[in-house]
Amino acid sequence: MKPLFFSLILLYSISAFSQNSPFNISLEPLKIENPVAVQSFAFGQSEGKWLIIGGRLDGLHRRQPWAAFDMAGHNTQISVVDPGAKKQWT
Repeated sequence: MKPLFFSLILLYSISAFSQNSPFNISLEPLKIENPVAVQSFAFGQSEGKWLIIGGRLDGLHRRQPWAAFDMAGHNTQISVVDPGAKKQWT
């Protein structure tokens, strides 16, 4: 009975003291054919185009110290994405 009572009190306090946000956030999917697939990259934006530099091609590094950051997983290309035209260049 105590956990239920505690949960109800917690829910009430959260709703009673929460604030209304002055803005809304929404996400809209963007479909680009054959998108660049990198992780932990550097990103820049200019005139609506995105510049993507660096990162890893093979996802997270392995847990073996001798193979953690092998050269095969390095992204050696620079990509530009135009989300308006739904195109990319490498």
